[in-house]
Amino acid sequence: MRLYIMRHGETAWNVRRLFQGHSDIPLNENGIALAEVTADGLRDVPFDLAYTSPLRRARQTAEIILRGRNVPLIEEPQLIEIAFGECEGSPALPTPEHPDQDPNLRNFIVDPEHYKTPKGGESIPALCARMRTYLDKLIHHRELQDKTILLSTHGAATCALLNAVDPPQGYFWRQGVPYNCSYAIVDVHDGQPELIAENQICYSPV
Repeated sequence: MRLYIMRHGETAWNVRRLFQGHSDIPLNENGIALAEVTADGLRDVPFDLAYTSPLRRARQTAEIILRGRNVPLIEEPQLIEIAFGECEGSPALPTPEHPDQDPNLRNFIVDPEHYKTPKGGESIPALCARMRTYLDKLIHHRELQDKTILLSTHGAATCALLNAVDPPQGYFWRQGVPYNCSYAIVDVHDGQPELIAENQICYSPV
C-alpha cells in the first residue's frame, strides 16, 4: 500500500489567516490553480482509489487531482479537520485586519502543547487519537494492501496522521503547517507504515 496524504488547496480564509476547522469554505481561484498544477505533477501516479474529508475544500482538491481518471472518490468523515468550535473564523495570527488575537489561538500555531480547546472544539490529543484509529484501520484493510490511495484532508489532520506514522520530536507541526496542496508519501508493508516524504509540492512557493 502507498498513501498520498494531501492538504487541500488554498481558500479565502487561508489568505486571511482565519481558523477554518469544520467551516465549509471552498477553494479560491489560486487554490484551484494549485490543485491543477499538482494534478499535473501527479499525473503518472496510478491511484486506485481516494478518500476525502467531507468539507468542500478537500473534496474539490481531490476531484481536480483525479479529473479524467476512473478512480473512486469516497467521503471519509474521519479525515475532517480539527474543529475550533466558537472560535472558527477567528485569526490564526495577527494581521492588519485583526491586529489583536487571542493568545490561546496563537498557541495553536506556535505552542500547541499549551493550546486549550475552545468551547465546541476538538482537542489536539483527540484529533491525534482519531487519526491514529483511522490510519490503523486503513493500513490493515486486507483488500487495500496492494493499492495506491489518495487521502485528501487538512493541515492539522495531515500532521496528526504523519505523527502517527513518524512521531515528532515534541512539536505537533513537524516541519511547520503544511503547504496548500502539499502531500506526504507513506508506504505500508505487513501493516507497518513508513514515511517516505512529506510536505512535497509541485509548484514554487512564494
